[in-house]
Amino acid sequence: MGKVWDLPLTTIEGESLALSSTAAYASVKKGTRELLMYCSFAWRLALSPALRCVKYYDTSADLYTDYTSSVTDKDSSTHMPLDAMATGDYVYLGFADRVLGIWIDVGTGVNAVEASLDVEYSSTAQVKTGTSVTTAVAFTDVTGDSDGTKTSSTTLTKDGVFTWTLVADGTWKKTAIDRISTEELYWIRFCPSAALTNPTDINEIIPVYKNTDYGYMQASIEYSVPINDEKIGGIVALVASTTPTLYITQIK
Repeated sequence: MGKVWDLPLTTIEGESLALSSTAAYASVKKGTRELLMYCSFAWRLALSPALRCVKYYDTSADLYTDYTSSVTDKDSSTHMPLDAMATGDYVYLGFADRVLGIWIDVGTGVNAVEASLDVEYSSTAQVKTGTSVTTAVAFTDVTGDSDGTKTSSTTLTKDGVFTWTLVADGTWKKTAIDRISTEELYWIRFCPSAALTNPTDINEIIPVYKNTDYGYMQASIEYSVPINDEKIGGIVALVASTTPTLYITQIK
């Protein structure tokens, strides 16, 4: 007898992911309840935390714009515009758990200006008295950062992984941020060292799991993995050798 789901299904979608000894990334679409995954070779798997909030802050307009859906919906027709992003502007990313970095899918508009990304994490929690913020969140530079989207000294020129040294639990503070999110999350924010090209686009952002202790998955077995999309936002997969294909079905 085949599997019977406890609730009516709304969507079944599939994709394939080329694996190698370098980690590959796929996002989990919002509303996904289960992943079916199959590879003909032994492989390794980690489930990345959900990216729960994405806000762009335009300092000149003192305006926050939400792009959470645009960079997590697996739809190339939507994106987050970083067109001429100024050095005082920030992108805020809120995660369900600590992460080691982010995989960035750069869109058709790529940056051509020599610039790096300054990435910071929430090192203190916000304190409010009533509706007033009495202590704002402080941000501290990450260490050991490596920008895989960079060509020479120019960031956001190609798809790639931006990683940093994992911030210790207790040092990276989980917090809400006034005007951004009432949900307590682990935050990073980034800004460029020089104004970016117009246009510069980010199609998708996938969190990177917090270590390399990935699970061991056997060859030629279809794995069924229940998903809580409020906690899980992506998968990280690799193999020891060869270049097989991982087949992924997302069920909603």
